[in-house]
Amino acid sequence: MRISDLARRWIVANFVAMVATAVVGLLGFGLHNLLDLDSADAVLSAKICYVAAETIMTAACLAVYAQLTGAVLRQIVPAFPWRSWLAIHLVIGLVAGAATGVAAAGPGGDSEPIDWDDTGFLVLCPSAAQCSEP
Repeated sequence: MRISDLARRWIVANFVAMVATAVVGLLGFGLHNLLDLDSADAVLSAKICYVAAETIMTAACLAVYAQLTGAVLRQIVPAFPWRSWLAIHLVIGLVAGAATGVAAAGPGGDSEPIDWDDTGFLVLCPSAAQCSEP
């Protein structure tokens, strides 16, 4: 089966955007660990740096996506509003990146390990008491 040049460009654009998203996700994960944000002693400046970095990385990732897919869409629709397409993706990236950064930099819960040996958990019972053997 032979695909058209337009279809190939669309697939390549989405593949490159997917790789960029994976790289940004790994960078964010690494930065989160580097700044030790899971610690109860995490300082505010580390959290602010993380939120800023997450915001910039997410916006950049969505800008790459908009740039690549916009070029393909412009071939289909010559009057495609490319600048608006890019601006919308940048705004979404800034908002989503900031929200992700704030959520990930916040307190991580009770930090209690999950008991993977709990049969109630493994069979998805409402409570372990209902699933335990008599």
